[in-house]
Amino acid sequence: MEKYLPGTKFGKWTVLKFIGIDKASRSIYECKCDCGRIRQLGGSILKNAKSTQCTTCGKKEQTRSYLFLKRKESFINEHRMRTWQRL
Repeated sequence: MEKYLPGTKFGKWTVLKFIGIDKASRSIYECKCDCGRIRQLGGSILKNAKSTQCTTCGKKEQTRSYLFLKRKESFINEHRMRTWQRL
């Protein structure tokens, strides 16, 4: 059983305090995401990087990467269209 010090960062999570041990003998920590959301996470989840951010931040990143890919795809299609028009 490892006890992480308050302030330790795991991805976007920052450990606030050690809460205790659950029935399955897992360490439970209260963590705060960079966006401000607070959640209780198991030590193994933090250590193995199974959770690096809250769901809100994850959805924001998915949306941002989706929009980037759409913009890139649009640029490529526009370039192809201009190339065909020149022929």
